[in-house]
Amino acid sequence: MVQDTIRARRIELVDETGTPRAILKADSQGMSGLVVGDVGGTGTIASIGLDPDGTPFLLLGKGKYKDRVFASAAPDGPVVRVADENGEEAALSV
Repeated sequence: MVQDTIRARRIELVDETGTPRAILKADSQGMSGLVVGDVGGTGTIASIGLDPDGTPFLLLGKGKYKDRVFASAAPDGPVVRVADENGEEAALSV
């Protein structure tokens, strides 16, 4: 039997050891997206999704303040922020 719709709050893709490597999820606060983890399963490497107000975003990098790139198509204009391993940030906007 073929189904047209699969409904879930969270879908996990796991590696051969059972470690989640990619998670597709939506929460009750309106955040939804795809999160991809590193090989060891210890952190996020990339996220793409929508924040609670519907603004799309892309986050690349590991850790809250480690080397990372954040991009968003915010209602008041696009934003790109980059940070180094010390948390020093630079922003680009149009």
